[in-house]
Amino acid sequence: MYEFQCSILRQKWKLSLEDHIHHAMAINSILLLSPNKYPDNLSPHFCEASLRTTMNKIKSIYGLNLPRMQIKTVTNMITIIQELDIEAISRSQAIVKLLQLDLLPHERKFANGLAELVKKLPRVPIEEDVNESELITRFVDPFLCGLFDDPEEGVFIRWTNDITVEARKNETLWTRRPDLTVTSLKGVKWSTSHGYGEVKPVCHEANNFLLSNDLIRVAIFCKNAFDAQNLEGILGLQIIGRSITFYLLVLPSNGLYVMYELGTLQLPNNLCDLCKLLMDIPLGLLVLDVFHRLCIRSANPFQPSRHRPTVPESNFDGIFSTSQDRKRSCHLKKYN
Repeated sequence: MYEFQCSILRQKWKLSLEDHIHHAMAINSILLLSPNKYPDNLSPHFCEASLRTTMNKIKSIYGLNLPRMQIKTVTNMITIIQELDIEAISRSQAIVKLLQLDLLPHERKFANGLAELVKKLPRVPIEEDVNESELITRFVDPFLCGLFDDPEEGVFIRWTNDITVEARKNETLWTRRPDLTVTSLKGVKWSTSHGYGEVKPVCHEANNFLLSNDLIRVAIFCKNAFDAQNLEGILGLQIIGRSITFYLLVLPSNGLYVMYELGTLQLPNNLCDLCKLLMDIPLGLLVLDVFHRLCIRSANPFQPSRHRPTVPESNFDGIFSTSQDRKRSCHLKKYN
């Protein structure tokens, strides 16, 4: 990792962001790991075998294997959704049935997310692309609130970047607030941050520059909160349209942060497609397990020597170009 960082500083020209997302992470000592994605520009420092071995080690240390689902649980949920689809039961009846299922705690949280979508989704697909605000209120917020919101325990999903478009123009990559946070409430004040996320509507799906910027912002927010709050880990979310990619940021070794991609979940845009979401229950349960088990304050005392400072924005701008080109390859493209 150190050799990789040194090679970045030796570059004679500024690097394009879209095809150097790993470099942008590495200058802040973050190694981005995505299963089955091995960019060519990492090969001088990380071969495919070493990346695969590192991923397996991270999965082993932090217990990141997908859980097995009970067939009965999935079958019961599918039956309820199918009954709703053919209008054998109403939305209210479907919600009651989902919430009355005999489920384990994390399964119940996933069922809560399903129930919230049952309230909001139309019966048929919406033809036009939804804007960011509608995307949040109609699809993303109901599901994520079902997963993470727990008012009795003081945990809340918060949409924090609610300033005007004009004000956003004067903000920078480092200063703009995140679109969402998952935060604990202590008394009357917000306390521990457990996760951060960025949202883009589907119309920006092909804008790799904006999406790369978003992922870097998520990583920086997570790293800064991780360092300041002495956490075991912290959750990162990148939302593009109705697609949610979950990341876990941890510090397995001195000076080496790892941002591990847990997986991508696709939200449906109508009631008929809710059954497809049930195929992603194992990923949802893994995310919930990670959130409750790792995205917490560490029981060990803070050790400054293990952490590394975040690079100032001026230094970042001196290394990476602001030019955009849709033809550049990008680690975030779905077909990679």
